[in-house]
Amino acid sequence: MIGKTIGPFEVVEQIAKGSLGILYRAFDKRMRREVALRLFDEDITSHQEAAMQFAFEIELASKVSHPNICNILDVGTHGHQTFVVMELLNGMSLHDRLRKEKTSIDQALDWSRQLSEAVDAIHSEGIIHGFIYPRNVFITNDNQAKLLDIGLSGLQSGILDSILQSDAGEQHAGSEATTHAELQGSLKQSLDLQSPEFLAYQAPELLDEHQHNEVSDVFSLGCVIYEIATGVRAFPGTSPDLVIDAIKTSRPLSPTRLVPFLPISLEQQLYEMLERDPKRRMQSASQILADLQRIRRDRTSISIKTGAHIPAATSNDWPWLFACVSLIVVLAYLIWGREQQTIVVETSNAANSMEVVVPTVLPLTTDVGMELHAVISPHGNQFAYAWQGPNDVSTNIYLRLITSSEPFQLSHSDCTEQFPCWSPDGNRIAFVRVEGHISSIVVISALGGTEQVIYELDGRITSSIDWSADGQHIAFAFRDQKSIGITELNVRNRSIRVLVSDGSLTT
Repeated sequence: MIGKTIGPFEVVEQIAKGSLGILYRAFDKRMRREVALRLFDEDITSHQEAAMQFAFEIELASKVSHPNICNILDVGTHGHQTFVVMELLNGMSLHDRLRKEKTSIDQALDWSRQLSEAVDAIHSEGIIHGFIYPRNVFITNDNQAKLLDIGLSGLQSGILDSILQSDAGEQHAGSEATTHAELQGSLKQSLDLQSPEFLAYQAPELLDEHQHNEVSDVFSLGCVIYEIATGVRAFPGTSPDLVIDAIKTSRPLSPTRLVPFLPISLEQQLYEMLERDPKRRMQSASQILADLQRIRRDRTSISIKTGAHIPAATSNDWPWLFACVSLIVVLAYLIWGREQQTIVVETSNAANSMEVVVPTVLPLTTDVGMELHAVISPHGNQFAYAWQGPNDVSTNIYLRLITSSEPFQLSHSDCTEQFPCWSPDGNRIAFVRVEGHISSIVVISALGGTEQVIYELDGRITSSIDWSADGQHIAFAFRDQKSIGITELNVRNRSIRVLVSDGSLTT
């Protein structure tokens, strides 16, 4: 196909190949510009009903002009194949961008706003997208989000309707009919719509063979915004069954736990977009857009304009600097306790800009004495920490519910205990006990009870300990009379494996 001409478009190179067809870079000889040309597989648009529905929605989509939508420039046929010509974009898919680098909160909010505007624009024209997921979002080199593949939901429903009509005729003639569910499943398989990567963004009702609508698009958009904001999928899974089960039965992890400074109002909005019940779900992209604009307003930035650089302070500058610092402190106090706010000190030189984040602070303890090494449980409802206790005698391990003011003493030795660590299931806690020159790793139930000393070292465990995700091993740094290093301890058989060692201390 490279070098061939499709109408006025000369095919230059293949960009990508997918289940619907092949995407090419092409040159428009009439307008003297490069374009993207998608040539659909012949069997995709061979059904008359599908072709008519597809042509209708593509015609609607071509009339939608929006900066956050990949514009459709032309539609035509090449032999028995349909092609669509679109603007050529430079950048990468959102899927690739999220895996390349982390996204700041402000950038996440901006992309979310742009995508919400795009979805609102197509819904206003009566178009349902139906395929909103990160590979159908493109991020240009200037950080503009573009929604791709507008009008393809009609292709799916058109193929299905065409097959159903054909099947009805066969049934009338006495042949065995295929069920709607079987046809839908076959269609999804042929369009590669049963991969976990695609299913993870589908509304629960679509998994039960319901038709796409605006509210199902809202769910898909919510999944995409969740991933933009947190960097992880709302409904992860390595197989279709696991993904479907997650969508139908589980609630996504709290975004503010994954990204601590994320606005709580964004988390609330995401949960409304990801409601399993369509009637309780946020109903429109315009509502999403209004909420995002409010969230952005709440993240007010206070800009203090200075010169080209911030000069070093002199004795004459101190009164002025003190006044500025006092102003910032007062402003920080006024917004304390609200959602995350940002104070930006800007200069004409972007390299000298500074951003000071004022977080929401929630004191978890108000006890006297030194409290160390706090770790929150995997379930997020309690935390373990080392504390000298009310009598300031020895440092032991304590537990406390997030919502409780009363600590629970987990260990009771006269030794120094430190570095508590939760097991992945949240049922056990390991910690380090130091007695003389001996360091031990102790495991105890999170409910209290009998301790188990699973490892002893004639030396020091010099860092916090870490429990592996499968619950089988604990890793820690050590220092003994001969060496320093990092060791992995098998919790079950208590064998050790030195991962890193420096024998330079050997005498």
